[in-house]
Amino acid sequence: MPVVYVLVSYEFPAWLSFANLQWSRWVQWLGVLILMAGLALLWRAHQDLGSQWSATLAIQLEHTLVRRGVYRYVRHPIYAALWLTAFAQFCLLPNWLAGGAGIVCFLPLYLVRVPQEEQSLLAHFGEVYRTYMQQTGRVLPRLGR
Repeated sequence: MPVVYVLVSYEFPAWLSFANLQWSRWVQWLGVLILMAGLALLWRAHQDLGSQWSATLAIQLEHTLVRRGVYRYVRHPIYAALWLTAFAQFCLLPNWLAGGAGIVCFLPLYLVRVPQEEQSLLAHFGEVYRTYMQQTGRVLPRLGR
């Protein structure tokens, strides 16, 4: 869905010119850095999960709780990476409709899916996951861990 907004905003710039922003060059460079951090985090999270990654909420019997790598610090680094890329889009596209589309479209998914995942993981791993939740942040590392 964000791609549609991006394409419309740049294919028909006059239609959405009311939403243009005046970014300084440093904001766009910040967007590049945030995007690179998001992509690196996404790659690292997938590496740490290995074969346990799934696009669905299904947990297989052979699944183990991954607490190594970036999972030592946050429970949902893939969602953290997606948040970073959404904020990078906002910095890189100087139009609040096109730039903000990633944030607006990802927010409902995040608000619905993450609690479902946590309930599923609690049901499967029980007290081990509850302890893990107390030791780590959801998408940001816990301060003073």
